[in-house]
Amino acid sequence: MEIKIREIAADEYSEVVVLWNDVLGVRTVTDENFRTTMEQMNKAGNYKMFVALLKKHVVGFISIVHG
Repeated sequence: MEIKIREIAADEYSEVVVLWNDVLGVRTVTDENFRTTMEQMNKAGNYKMFVALLKKHVVGFISIVHG
């Protein structure tokens, strides 16, 4: 089993939303508000989000803030 970690691509946002809601038990994250948040983070320039991929499926994610 090989897990790859790399920066998130826009077409993976929905998979992260599913994980966030189902696995973490949160129901307030939508595709729309996640996309808006990612746009704000990208514009700010000091945030990065990474995904963990297993067989091309998102199985995890992490967001970081750097100074």
